[in-house]
Amino acid sequence: MKKIIRSHESNPTCQVELQRRTDDSHSLIAVTYVSGVEEIIDATGIPAQAICRRILNCG
Repeated sequence: MKKIIRSHESNPTCQVELQRRTDDSHSLIAVTYVSGVEEIIDATGIPAQAICRRILNCG
């Protein structure tokens, strides 16, 4: 069984803010990196693993 590591356990300085939409718009993920670069990811139809890889590659 895999242990799920929460972001604050693996990186105490990481901040996660969740905002849920109730309309029919696309699923968007906004990421702000330590460098100040902001990225908006359209997560519609993208596997979570691909999103994680994208964030890790840019971070």
